[in-house]
Amino acid sequence: MALYVLDGGCAFEQAIMERVRGNPLFSFLFELGSKEHTYYVWRLYSFAQRVEAERTLTDAQRDEFEDILRALTLERIQIKEAMGFALDNADAAGEIVEVLTESLTLKEIPIPTKVARLMLVSDILHNSSAPVKNASAYRTKFEVNLPDILESFNDLYRSITGRMTVRP
Repeated sequence: MALYVLDGGCAFEQAIMERVRGNPLFSFLFELGSKEHTYYVWRLYSFAQRVEAERTLTDAQRDEFEDILRALTLERIQIKEAMGFALDNADAAGEIVEVLTESLTLKEIPIPTKVARLMLVSDILHNSSAPVKNASAYRTKFEVNLPDILESFNDLYRSITGRMTVRP
C-alpha cells in the first residue's frame, strides 16, 4: 500500500481511504495512534528516501513519441518500434505512460488507432520484466492509469452500441 501511495500521491491515498472505509484490513489508515499506522507511515517515509528522481523526456523525444503514437497502426513492426522506444526510455516511464494514457482517452481518436495503442500498452507491460533498467516501473505506472484507459474503451463501446441500436 505504501508503494502505491508513494507513486499515486495524497489524492490516491484519499481515494483508497474512501473506498475501504469500514474494511478491517485497512483500519491502520484510520487509527492514527496504532502500531500499524506508525509502521505504514514509516514505510512511506523509508520508500520515499530510496526513490530516484525520474527523468523526463526531452522536447525532441516527447515529439518523437507523440509522432510515433499518431502514426501507429495495427502493423506489428510499428508496435514493436514504439515498444522499443518505450523500453529505451524506461527511465522516463512516468511521462511515457502519461502521454500514452492521454492518447488512449481522447474521444476523437479512431478506433483502429486506439486498439493499436492498447496493443502497445500490452507489449510494454509484457516486456516490463525485461532486463532493462527501470522497465519494471511501467507496471506500477500503468496500474494507476489502466482504470481510466479501460473506462474510455467502455465509453467507446457504449457509444458504438448506442448508435447501432438507434432506429431512424
